[in-house]
Amino acid sequence: MCHPFLAFKKFLNKMLTFFCLRTEKLTCVNAIFPAILYNCGERKEDAMHIQDCLEEILHLEDTDLAASLADASRLFSCKKRQLVAKPDACSDWIPFLVSGVIRGYLTDEKGRDITDCFLYRPGEAVLSLSILTASFPINFEAVTDCVLLSIPTQLLAEQFQQSAELQQLYSSYLLEKLKLERELKLLLGISSAMERYQWFLRRYPELADVVSIKHIASFLCMSPVSLSRLRGQLRKRGEEPPVKQSRLSEKSGLF
Repeated sequence: MCHPFLAFKKFLNKMLTFFCLRTEKLTCVNAIFPAILYNCGERKEDAMHIQDCLEEILHLEDTDLAASLADASRLFSCKKRQLVAKPDACSDWIPFLVSGVIRGYLTDEKGRDITDCFLYRPGEAVLSLSILTASFPINFEAVTDCVLLSIPTQLLAEQFQQSAELQQLYSSYLLEKLKLERELKLLLGISSAMERYQWFLRRYPELADVVSIKHIASFLCMSPVSLSRLRGQLRKRGEEPPVKQSRLSEKSGLF
């Protein structure tokens, strides 16, 4: 029987191969960004700013690695409701969230969008776990004004092969995503609508008054009318917690 660690390492390598070689599944559309804040370290101070950003959102301790990534990376600004990334095109860049909130969604055969995930913690990759494992048409749009740091896909793949720190960060990211997907799957399968919304408030307390009712309802597999009714019930009982919007700007990171 294969040792659990070796089995996980094999699985991780397969995921990385899919992530790095099947980049047509996700694209960071550079042309959509209204402003490049810092571009590829063209000035020394720009590269230093990007390196500081990398170390802060990803908690990189290897300063040489951070410097190498910073020299080739870009910081972008993105306006609310703007498309950040879309599937089915070749991508040379992988965007990471610096600040703001992003929503991932699928579109069904009737053209309706279904919310798949929310990204709000600095350091989160604009990437759905489903894209790592299957060919789902995930789009990402900005819920608020955002700042994104994009790293060249090829450089990230090359550094991954050499950096134990990057491998550990990636494994932590993957395990966190797997845990969330399983938690959500069980929730949707056995919990009531009220239990689902209460879970959302515990899991995403910062987003309750930032994301629209329509998108939260879609994420929790209920109608906006049902969700509005649940929110009203909780407010009457004084059970809906206050929203801490200021935490959205904290550099807590995923890792």
